Amino acid sequence: MIFNAGELTLVEFGKNEVMGTCRTEFLNPHLISARIRREENLRIIVFLFDIKTIRIQDLTSGVNLATIEHDWPIDYLDLNLNGTKLLFRDKHQ
Repeated sequence: MIFNAGELTLVEFGKNEVMGTCRTEFLNPHLISARIRREENLRIIVFLFDIKTIRIQDLTSGVNLATIEHDWPIDYLDLNLNGTKLLFRDKHQ
């Protein structure tokens, strides 16, 4: 992960091309989750767009798959190993 001026860039070790980029101001490792599975061609990242908004993005195409707005500030994000379920925690609960 390379973070510069609000842009997060993912690069795979041993490769010269960029895997994907996203815009976020939150660099805490508890607020970013990525799943990459070569055999299924799955490359998904989940990150905080702002303190109350979660964004799910496909790294292959750069398309936003979902945007989830929550009522309270979020302090933890995680995807399961298959990239099909999202777990998050807010500061209120």
